[in-house]
Amino acid sequence: MSNNQKKDSYVICKCPNCTKLNSCGKKQKRQNAQQHYEKHIVPVVKDDAMDVPEEHFDDMEVDSIDSDNDNDYDYENKGEGEYEDENKEQNIEFDQEVDLPLSQEESIFTAEDTITGAFVVDGNEIEEGDTGFDFEQEENFDETSETSIVESVRPSSFDNIPLYIRFVAVFIVIFHLIFLVESGGSILIEFCNTLLFLCDMSGALPLTINSLKHKTGFNMATDGMTVYIACSQCHSIYPLETSQRVCTFKKFSQSAICNNNLFKVSTGNRSLPAMVYPFNSLNDLKDINGRRFVDDSQSLMLTLNIDWFQSFDGRTHSSGAIYLSINNLPRSERLKSENVILVGMMPGPKEASTDSMNHYLKLLVDELLEMYIGVRRTKTMNLEHAVSWANALNNTEQTRLEKENGTRWSELHWLSYFDPVRFTVIDPMHNLYLGTAKQMIQIWRKCNYINEKNQLTMQELANGIVVPCEYARITKKIADGFSFMKADEWKLWCVIYSAFVLKHVLPAKNLENWILFVDACRLLTKPSINDKEIDGAHSKLQLFCTRFQTLYGKSAMTPNMHLHLHIGECVHDFGPIYAFWLFSFERYNGLLKNIKTNQKDSLKSTMMKRFLERTYIGSFIQSFVNYLPQFAIDFLHRISNSQDQLAALHPSSTASTFSPSDFVEYLLNPHHSALGCEPLPLSVFPIKLDQRITMCKGHYECLLEFYRHAYGSHDLFGHYSNCESNQIFVNNRIEKMKRISLLGQKYSSGSYFRAYYLENNSEDKAEFPGHILYLFQHLITINETVITHTFAFVEWYSSYSSGSYQPMLNEGIELWNEPSSVFNYECIIPVHCLYSLIAITKYRFTITSEFKRLVIPLHQKIEA
Repeated sequence: MSNNQKKDSYVICKCPNCTKLNSCGKKQKRQNAQQHYEKHIVPVVKDDAMDVPEEHFDDMEVDSIDSDNDNDYDYENKGEGEYEDENKEQNIEFDQEVDLPLSQEESIFTAEDTITGAFVVDGNEIEEGDTGFDFEQEENFDETSETSIVESVRPSSFDNIPLYIRFVAVFIVIFHLIFLVESGGSILIEFCNTLLFLCDMSGALPLTINSLKHKTGFNMATDGMTVYIACSQCHSIYPLETSQRVCTFKKFSQSAICNNNLFKVSTGNRSLPAMVYPFNSLNDLKDINGRRFVDDSQSLMLTLNIDWFQSFDGRTHSSGAIYLSINNLPRSERLKSENVILVGMMPGPKEASTDSMNHYLKLLVDELLEMYIGVRRTKTMNLEHAVSWANALNNTEQTRLEKENGTRWSELHWLSYFDPVRFTVIDPMHNLYLGTAKQMIQIWRKCNYINEKNQLTMQELANGIVVPCEYARITKKIADGFSFMKADEWKLWCVIYSAFVLKHVLPAKNLENWILFVDACRLLTKPSINDKEIDGAHSKLQLFCTRFQTLYGKSAMTPNMHLHLHIGECVHDFGPIYAFWLFSFERYNGLLKNIKTNQKDSLKSTMMKRFLERTYIGSFIQSFVNYLPQFAIDFLHRISNSQDQLAALHPSSTASTFSPSDFVEYLLNPHHSALGCEPLPLSVFPIKLDQRITMCKGHYECLLEFYRHAYGSHDLFGHYSNCESNQIFVNNRIEKMKRISLLGQKYSSGSYFRAYYLENNSEDKAEFPGHILYLFQHLITINETVITHTFAFVEWYSSYSSGSYQPMLNEGIELWNEPSSVFNYECIIPVHCLYSLIAITKYRFTITSEFKRLVIPLHQKIEA
C-alpha cells in the first residue's frame, strides 16, 4: 500500500466519545483516531493493528467522511498532500495488539454475509499496475488474488434478521438510488439508526450505502460490469492490469504501432488510465435464482443498436451506447428498460470512427461466438470484400476498395450466422420522419408553397386538432418554421396533422403525392401488419418516389429515398417496425444523459452503473417476496415505479380466465356482443377507484335499459325504486375510474374513440366515433353471485348529413356531425368494445356553414 493510500485508511476508534452510542466504536480516519486517543489519554495499539479489514469496519459509524460518495471517480485527485493534525505530531507508535470486535451489525448481518479477504482502493484514482479498479470506491478486490471479485450476497441471508430491519434496508437502497443525491445516503442511514436507537429497537444498519448494497444483494446489478483501458487515439482496449504503458495496435501489417500513451500523470505523479471503457458481460446475466442465462441452449434473435449522444447541455462531449434487445420477447416487454441490455459505454469526447468502434465490438462478438452453437454458413461476397478491405496495406487502398464494393470490415463479420446485408435494418425513424418528412418542408419552402404567413394559419389549424393525451402536440413549432422538431413530432406531423393542415397549402398534385407518403407511413406504423399491407406500403412509397422526381426534379432525389424501397423487406423479415425502429433506444440515450455525474473522466462507468442498477430494481424487490409481507413489496414497487401494483389489488381469477383472442373478437365483431362482465386483464384497472357515487337519474335509466337489451329480458331487471322479489336489483351506485389501459391502449374520461357496430337495418359493420364522458364499474348480483361490469358512458357523433359522401376520404379524414344531446341505452358500452383512439377537430367549409367534426382514425394498439 502506498503512502498516499495509507494516509486515507480507516480504523475503529474506541475512545469514550466514539463508544457512547455503540460500545464497538466508530470508524474514523487514522489521523482523527490518533487525536482522539491523545485527547483522552487512552492506551492504544501499534500502528499496524489500526489497519482494519473491511469486513470489520464496513458497517461502523464514521465521522467527517462521505463514504457513500457514488459520484464518478475523478482521475485528477485535488485533495492530495500530507496530512497534518493540529498538534503537528505524526507517526505515533503503538505498543500492543488488540482483538478488534465486530460491529453491532454483525450480529444481524451474520459473518457469512460479510465480504471477506478484500480491500478498497483508497481515493478515486488507479495506479499503474494496480489490479483493482474502484467503481467510485465500491468494488472490492482481493489483494492476494489479483482481480477476483467476491461473490454477491444473496438475500437468503435475511432469514434471521428482524422484519423491520429487512424492510428498512431494502427501502433505503431503492430510495437512495431514485430520489437522493449521492451524499444523502449516509444521512438517511444515520437517521434510521438513530430512530431505531431512540425507539429502543434492537439492531442497526451498515453505515454506508455500499455496504447496504452488498448486504441486501443489490450489488448483483453491476456484477457483470468490467472496466477496460481504452487508447484515446485508436480506441484499442486493454485489461486494467496491463503492464503496457503505450498502445501497441497496428492498423496495417506494415505500419508502425499506435504508440499512444495509455496512462496520464496526475497530481502526485500517479499514473492513471487516459480513457476507460465499461463493458457489461453477457456471461454474467443471471436469473432470479442466480443461474447464468447463457448456461442453457437458447434460440435468440438479438437487435444490436449503437448510437452516440451529447452527454451534457452546453458542452460538446459525445458518449456512445451499445444496446442489445431480445426480439423473442413479446413486443410489450421487449424494449422495457429491465429487458434491454446496455452492453458498453464508448468514451468520448469525440465519436470513434466506424472502424475504430470494432475494438469495442470485439468483446461482445467474442462472447457471442462463445455462446453460438450451430452450422456455419458459406462466406458471402460481402465477407470476401470485407476481408479484402481489412487486409489492405494502407488508407488509400482501403478507400478504393470501399468505393468499389461498398463494404468495410466489422467485428460482426466474425459471427458466421450474421448476414451483413439482410440483417442490417433500415431505421424508419430516421429514414421516414427525420429524413423525407423533414426534407419535404425544405423543398416546399424553396417552392414558396410554405412561407411565414401561411405557417401561422397552419399552426392555428394544427392547434385545433385534439389528439390523445399520450400523443405529442405540435403547439408552436409549425409557426416557428418547424424548428427543433423531434422524431416523434415528425411522425405525428405525417400521420395526423399534415393531411388536414396542408389541404389548402399545396397544389393538388403535390398534396396527392404527399398523401401517398402519409398513407405508407400509416400502414407501416400499424402495431400489427400483414403481408398485403406491407406490399401496399411498398407500392405507395415506390409511386411517391417516382412522382416526386417528376414534381421536384432528379436533383432533389436522395439516397434516403432509395432506402424507402427496402423498408418492406425489413418488415417482412423482422415484423412491425416497432420491433426495430430506434425510438426506444433514443429514449434510453436520454435516460443515460440525465444520470447525475460529475462530468469527469469516468462518467461512462457511472452512467452504466446507474442504468444497470435502475433496471435491476424490480427483480431486486421480487427477490424479497419470501422475506417481506406483500403490502411492503407493493409499497417498494410503487415508490420505485418498477411494476404495476394491480395484481395485489384485484382477484387473480379474472386474469387467469382472460383471453386476448376473445377480447379482439369483441373489438372487431359486432355480432359477438359483449355484456361488460367478460374477463379483462389486471392491467385494465387503475390502482385506486374513485369513491362510490350515485348516478344521475337520466344516466341510470340508460344503464337499466342497457341491461335489459344486453341480457335479452325486459322483466328480469328491476328499477332500484320498485324492484320486485323475482327481479334482479339494479342499484344506482357506481365507481368511476379516471383512466384504464386495454392491452397497452389508454383511455380516460374525455377520450375520443371509435368502435364497430352494425349499421341500422343492415348486417354491415361500420366504424362510429364517440366521446367518453366517464368510465365506471357497476355491480349487480345474479344467482347470489356479485358480477362486476366495466362500462364507458359516451356520446356518439352523428353521420354526415350528405349521406355516405366523404369529401376528405382520400386524405384519410372522415367527416361527421356534432353529437346528439339525447342519451339512450346505446350510450352505455362495455369497455371491451373500445376499438381505438382518434384525433378530432372542428371544421366548416365556409364561414357561414355549420361546424362539422373531422375524425382522423388512429391505429389500434394491442400489446398481448
